[in-house]
Amino acid sequence: MSEQDIEIKETEEKDPLADIEKPSGSKNFIAIWDNALTPEVCSEFIEMFESEKEHHEKVAFEWGDGMAKFTALRLNNEAMAQNNKRWVDLSVTALEAVQKYTEYYRRVYNIAYFPEQCVNEHLIIRKFDPTDEYMYHADVIDPASSLRFLGTQFYLNDLEGPKEDKDNGELVFPDYKLAVSPKEGRLLIYPPFWTHPYQELSPKESPKYVLGTYLTYAGNLGKRTEEAIEREAKKKDLPSAVDDAADVMSKA
Repeated sequence: MSEQDIEIKETEEKDPLADIEKPSGSKNFIAIWDNALTPEVCSEFIEMFESEKEHHEKVAFEWGDGMAKFTALRLNNEAMAQNNKRWVDLSVTALEAVQKYTEYYRRVYNIAYFPEQCVNEHLIIRKFDPTDEYMYHADVIDPASSLRFLGTQFYLNDLEGPKEDKDNGELVFPDYKLAVSPKEGRLLIYPPFWTHPYQELSPKESPKYVLGTYLTYAGNLGKRTEEAIEREAKKKDLPSAVDDAADVMSKA
């Protein structure tokens, strides 16, 4: 190696993503990373979720032979942020992880036309009790949801029961024969389109906590109420996708 080569190598800036491991699972643009959030951050998200019961939203609606049923907490709630500044710190931590891993996702799949400008929808924590589920669906199904181009989900806890136990809170992509098991700190990134419909199975013994958001094309997401979404779902026999303000039904 020449002296010139050595000098150039020493002055190169280190790639901030160089230390990220390859996805533990990667198939058909569905990628999984473990330890994307620390156990401490995951536990704190759950504790704070449970401390905000007055802001919880119960979601329940039927569609075809299935239903969506879970408890949601939207983290764009100004009253929550004012009462506890820790919400802002935790949200920043999660969104920094989203930014880091989506850039690595782009590199893993060598995506040439990844949007140069994008924004994220507000973060939502969803709690699935053993009687809860989310039927087989796609996240982008109408103009209101069409700005979404990437879905992200952090799993905030492990589930009780044998590790080999199946049908215990997994997120299932039936078309790709892939089931993603909940695991503390795990991050799932996937396309939210009709190409990747999925189902959230009920946990068997203990609640499942999920923190999710979408990356969207920069633009006006509009604003629709939860009541309008449910009314449209009944009218069309379709679950309208939720958006910026009404994402409590989030497909994330």
